[in-house]
Amino acid sequence: MFFMEKQMDTKLVYDAGDNVLDQYKKIIETGTSEEFISFAKKYNIFQVPRSSVYRNMCILIKARLDREGLSYETVRPE
Repeated sequence: MFFMEKQMDTKLVYDAGDNVLDQYKKIIETGTSEEFISFAKKYNIFQVPRSSVYRNMCILIKARLDREGLSYETVRPE
């Protein structure tokens, strides 16, 4: 029973993963400044990228910061 539940959880996480990335992109691209900054602080663009997904999200975050004339330090985690 535990094995089946684990498989189901993995499937849900995988299916939700695509949706989560879409939600993240929406926050980056069209979220309010407050939503965007809060998200970017949690995402932490200052870490070394270990995946292409992380690297691409950082590129999107930096692009919005550049568009709005904000310093990258604005989103440094506290």
